[in-house]
Amino acid sequence: MTIFDPFEIGFYFDERPSSQSKTEPGTYPIKLRVYHREQGKKLFSLKRNTTHFSWNRIKKSFLGSGSSLTINEKELREFLLTVRQEAQKYNDPLKAKTLKQFEDLFKRNTKSNSASIFVYDIFEMVIDEKDKKGTKDAYINAMKSFKDYENNQKLVIHDISKGWIEGFRLWHKEKGSSKETPNTYLRALRHVFTHAINTGVILPTENPFGIGKVSIPEPKRRTKKFNLTAEQIESLAEVEASGYEEQLAKDVFFFLFMFDGIRISDMYALEKEWIVEDDLGKRIDFDPVKTEGRSSKEGEVWITEQMEDIIAKYLGEGKYVFNFLKDEMTVEEITKYRAAKTSVINKNLKKLALKIEGMPSLSTKHARYSAASYIKRKTKASTQEISELMVNSPKMAQGYIDTPEEKKAMQEVLSEVLKKK
Repeated sequence: MTIFDPFEIGFYFDERPSSQSKTEPGTYPIKLRVYHREQGKKLFSLKRNTTHFSWNRIKKSFLGSGSSLTINEKELREFLLTVRQEAQKYNDPLKAKTLKQFEDLFKRNTKSNSASIFVYDIFEMVIDEKDKKGTKDAYINAMKSFKDYENNQKLVIHDISKGWIEGFRLWHKEKGSSKETPNTYLRALRHVFTHAINTGVILPTENPFGIGKVSIPEPKRRTKKFNLTAEQIESLAEVEASGYEEQLAKDVFFFLFMFDGIRISDMYALEKEWIVEDDLGKRIDFDPVKTEGRSSKEGEVWITEQMEDIIAKYLGEGKYVFNFLKDEMTVEEITKYRAAKTSVINKNLKKLALKIEGMPSLSTKHARYSAASYIKRKTKASTQEISELMVNSPKMAQGYIDTPEEKKAMQEVLSEVLKKK
């Protein structure tokens, strides 16, 4: 890594205990290691294993000739050199400045770990691509359920048919599972098939989840569960907090609400350099790619007076808007902090809820989901317009709202609840 290269790129021989080291004793995976001075390191699975002895020989050969290697060692050395060459393409600040941006480019364009006919190999690839622990755990649980159904570690993806899937559903029914339980696991399997199609392992016609084949009912939306009425939002604005932590929880709740339903994890990561000023006032150009959003479209959220007041109370000293995160924190430290802090905030929101008659047990999710319904009630805006306004929606910046003035006016409706107070 130099002043011109944002990353240090190398390999990591992972001798930690894993399922792979148990099934193939004495061998361990080689992973691509990408290090960033401020954000820490990230490991990328390459689906290549070898012994400690061979790895030391290959590692030495990087600095010289590989003529003394065995045929298998030479093939592995050539593969690793190719991977490093591919990774070095994205070691360019004009292409990637963060580990997340590097990961998106590398995984999108590199096929080194993408081809396998075995279902659980593909599951592992999909899991490696996921960032959130909860998502990874969901795929791991699905994989475990399939292995329990058919004890075959080398299950070939071509062997999964409509009959196999219906048998899996029947097996869960006989176990007393709800109808939704097997469907949850099958949605993960459906994504595995999509991955296999995208990497050329199977043809679209071989997908049992294709059009006119096995269908999986979509899960019931949780929006209604976390929707608060306008009266409940107003009651929360009026309730008195007992102490600093309750007031912080209340302020965070209303910032999430006024910021068009932003996720709390994204709120922590807002940076001061994203704030710009135009004829309509201060706004934050919000790009979910910078954090954890699902859309590549950029949005904009104007900072109202009420939002400005909350920011001023918890203003960060470094690059972040709020004082939750420190500039020097690593990716791992940020992940742990966010989980712990969000837990404390949710506990204090529940304490506030107990002070209001008829209020459900609150969490930050209520702020996110209630923003859309609140605007709907107050402005009669269309579903498409509201979808564009929500910063975590895939339809963000779609163009349903005609002008920035109209967009700002719709957004300011969310701040009226504190303006009244």
